Amino acid sequence: MDLEFIKHFLPEGLLDYFDIVDFKELGDLSTQKECFFIYLDEKNTLHSVDNPVQYESKGFNERTLVQD
Repeated sequence: MDLEFIKHFLPEGLLDYFDIVDFKELGDLSTQKECFFIYLDEKNTLHSVDNPVQYESKGFNERTLVQD
């Protein structure tokens, strides 16, 4: 599936820091509405830093469901 169209639904600049890895369109039986699930992976890059040695990885948090 071509994930290119999904970027138009995301906030501008978000894909500077994340890659889209999957997309699912599912129906919610309780609300009878379509639900879109966009799966993102954070890019392992530092943007606009003078000295990257000063930064260390703190790991990742659990996934989050954002409803909008």
